[in-house]
Amino acid sequence: MSDSGANKRRSGLRADVEGLRAVAVLLVISDHLFAKPSGGFVGVDVFFVISGFLITGLLVREVERTGSVSFRSFYARRVRRIAPAAFVTLLATCLAARLIYVGTRAHETLVDAMWAAGSLANWHFAAVGTDYFQQGRPPSALQHYWSLAVEEQFYFVWPLLIISVAMISRRRRRGVKPRRLPLGVVLAVLVVVSFAWSMYQSSTDPTVAYFSTMARAWELGVGALIALCSHRLARVSRSAAVVLSWVGLGAIALSALVIQPSSAFPAPWGALPVLGTAAVIVGGMSPDYPPRMAILTNPVSRYVGRISYSLYLWHWTVITLLAVLMPAAGPRYVAWVLAATMVLSVSSYHGVEDPIRRSCWLTPRRGASRSWPRARTAKLAGSFALAATTVVATTAALNDSPVSTMTVGAAHTAAPAMATKGGTGLSAHIQQALDASAWPKLSPSVDDLDNAKAPEWKQCGNVDSSSRPACVFGSKDAPKTRRILVLGDSIGISWLPGIRAAMEPSGWQVAGLTFGLCPAARLDVTAPQQDAGFTARCSAHQSWELKEAVAEHPSIVVLAAAENTLTRMPCCKAVDSAAAAWQRAEQAAVTTLAGSKAKVVILSPPPQTKSLAACATRFNAPSACVARIDDTWYRMSSADREVAHVTGARYVDTHEWFCTADGICPPFVGHTTISADGTHLTGAYSKALGPVLRTALIGS
Repeated sequence: MSDSGANKRRSGLRADVEGLRAVAVLLVISDHLFAKPSGGFVGVDVFFVISGFLITGLLVREVERTGSVSFRSFYARRVRRIAPAAFVTLLATCLAARLIYVGTRAHETLVDAMWAAGSLANWHFAAVGTDYFQQGRPPSALQHYWSLAVEEQFYFVWPLLIISVAMISRRRRRGVKPRRLPLGVVLAVLVVVSFAWSMYQSSTDPTVAYFSTMARAWELGVGALIALCSHRLARVSRSAAVVLSWVGLGAIALSALVIQPSSAFPAPWGALPVLGTAAVIVGGMSPDYPPRMAILTNPVSRYVGRISYSLYLWHWTVITLLAVLMPAAGPRYVAWVLAATMVLSVSSYHGVEDPIRRSCWLTPRRGASRSWPRARTAKLAGSFALAATTVVATTAALNDSPVSTMTVGAAHTAAPAMATKGGTGLSAHIQQALDASAWPKLSPSVDDLDNAKAPEWKQCGNVDSSSRPACVFGSKDAPKTRRILVLGDSIGISWLPGIRAAMEPSGWQVAGLTFGLCPAARLDVTAPQQDAGFTARCSAHQSWELKEAVAEHPSIVVLAAAENTLTRMPCCKAVDSAAAAWQRAEQAAVTTLAGSKAKVVILSPPPQTKSLAACATRFNAPSACVARIDDTWYRMSSADREVAHVTGARYVDTHEWFCTADGICPPFVGHTTISADGTHLTGAYSKALGPVLRTALIGS
């Protein structure tokens, strides 16, 4: 290797690592834009290993050279490298959100930006991801900042640990230069502990594990271990280096293809891309094997790797913002996303990221000029002008419909009584909503969707023996011949306002034995946002509620469940087999309920629709939020119908209360918003369905 090549290696400017960054960011972009390959999200893990390797190498070399670490210089370099481009993206995203979104989504974006600016985005999104009431919310335009937060938290802790171990080591050796071994031992222990914790948390609380710094620390630690052992790993033979490089790259490709969103992640499956990245880095260390992997070291790959940080910052923001301005499918959407991402990223890199990174900002030196070079000023201005032109042109090009007249403030008008006896007039209101060219004043408004679900959620979210009295409504003295029990998951809760409106005026008592995400049919279901104990708790609740219903002897028992139940059954991956398993379990539940002598009514779930919070913008018409009933709903409906036929229960097909006969569903009917989040009814619309629910339950 030439002296210049050796110097470049010592400075960390490795062509293969630069190309590896390109692989990482392209995997992430492909995953977010196309949902392919299935494990494209492992690109983030590649970034973590690279970061741990590069940062540790810089710190260790500084300790060995000077005996210490200049925290001021280190953090100044990190701020120059990370903060300017990140803050520009945050600011642009918040401004775009204010321009595009209606309702509370713009405010939520601002809150997300505050967490991201404080390097705590990962914990914020972990909390949001495990919040049941947030499950229907659209993804944040800043959600990708979670990985930056993990790295930034690593940067806060890692230099302190290095200098502490170095000082202890130096004292024990009486002033001799500190060795790498003690730090390597400490780091190896931390990697093992972090990996073990990641294994545990990935199985018990996967949402938190995905965002957790502790569950991800081992990935950065693997890169750090490579840097610590670089003086020994550089002795690897040429043939071994070739094998390591190509096997490592193959492992990354394999992980992107075989890892699924449902895989245990970040551990143990995260080990495949992490070790693959480690192999590529180690393979490129051999002085007898200058990286000649054209797939990584060609000029295009190196340039993409060079701007990978800006690409990462902008791509997800562009994907999410454009998705609400145009149909998020097809070549037109893809072309706009790729073009806007590339222009914004190149502008950001050359106008903000690179000039500020190379500047003396935060670390002025004696005699150094503090003035900003005119050439950089011109470049910065030109880049911002190009980015601004892109944003304006994109907005203008995508604004195919006139700015709507949607009222974004709170609407307090009462929900109209659309559903009269027998449903007369309801289909006409649905068709009128589909024909609407402008947004009416909605109740609840888009601003109020967070609080629009059935108020009974507070009392009936997870009913058990102790909380059951709180979920009893209507006449306390009602005879058993005028009592209704509602069993099932949160869809059952969504029906409660309508059932109460239908039955309470006639002296009926309405009670719920509901449990979020847990249907009454006795079968195992999972809940992605819940911990591993959810399935067992749900199973126990199913047994309890069926037993209680039989002992209660009510007049009517209502069964309700969400259509996505078919996608949360560990027994069955295919929809057909899930529907068959659902039919068997529900039939068994109805047979058990026969002991109560009650009339069993099976309500089909409200078809899942588009969430107004996700699809409504200041630039579109109601047609942008129209949905079509999914095949999963029809499979579940068919199973419910067959159960009713076999057992004598009453099946109620509810889809024409929300959609046309052929399954086209508007986001509102009359002036009333149908769904709070795409899955659960608003309390207002459920209540408005009181007349048709009364007919469905008792026939008059």
